[in-house]
Amino acid sequence: MDHTIKKYMTLEERLKHFDSHFHYNERPELFGFDISPERIAYRNEALRKGDRELYSKYLTGKYAKQLEKEMESFDLAAKNLVRIGKDDASLLFNDYQVNLLKSDISYMDDDAIYSMYKVSPESIEYLLENYQEDLIDGFVPLEEAFLNGRKEIFLDKSGILSNI
Repeated sequence: MDHTIKKYMTLEERLKHFDSHFHYNERPELFGFDISPERIAYRNEALRKGDRELYSKYLTGKYAKQLEKEMESFDLAAKNLVRIGKDDASLLFNDYQVNLLKSDISYMDDDAIYSMYKVSPESIEYLLENYQEDLIDGFVPLEEAFLNGRKEIFLDKSGILSNI
């Protein structure tokens, strides 16, 4: 298994990479709002760069019906997005009994944004099935977030999600 950390991609590079994998431009009907690789790429870029307008413009053109609700979610995540080191993350995970992370894009990309989850121990194995291959919205073991000596991760601290 290749655990090579990928450095930052530009938005254009990520969109091209996602399209070559998912072919969402050829078959957009297969990718609704929640699983749109294109939307996830735009959201990731806008959050990390603090560019609310980038995401808002994208949503207005593609998902106008979801604009208001999604921008509320975006604003909450933007307000709670931090770059956090391994020691501080470990303390936070321990304090909140976090036992799983979810990565918006591949966990092997340095610019992945993680969300925190507290799930039943019996669910973990199922949720991690083939996680190494997930390019979007993949669950990740806590220890994998700091793979290959990564010093910091992007973490959305807006809440601990549970009951999966």
